[in-house]
Amino acid sequence: LKCSTSGKRLAAELAAGGKNAKQIKAEQRAAAKIQREKDRRKDAIEKGRNPNKKRGRQAQMFDEWDELAKEERLYKKLKQKKITKEKFKELMYGDKPKDSEDVIIDSDVEC
Repeated sequence: LKCSTSGKRLAAELAAGGKNAKQIKAEQRAAAKIQREKDRRKDAIEKGRNPNKKRGRQAQMFDEWDELAKEERLYKKLKQKKITKEKFKELMYGDKPKDSEDVIIDSDVEC
């Protein structure tokens, strides 16, 4: 993730006069867009779908509701202490965290 280096670069550029600050922010937005596209393609492949095929609005809504239902089920199990926080994170995000402190649950956090 280039998030921290880009943030430092942006701060340094703003302190130096900010000539390229807009360009740096545009690069960050472009990198985020590329990452979202990669994630979408990976999810489609995992679900056994063609990632190049355009999905209809209704199919996209069904996917979103399925993801929400999965999150609610896992959260309920977590509250009932049937699974641990680590297991919740693993099932929710698909990878096993190395350090529980490094994993951020809120996906809306930006650099």
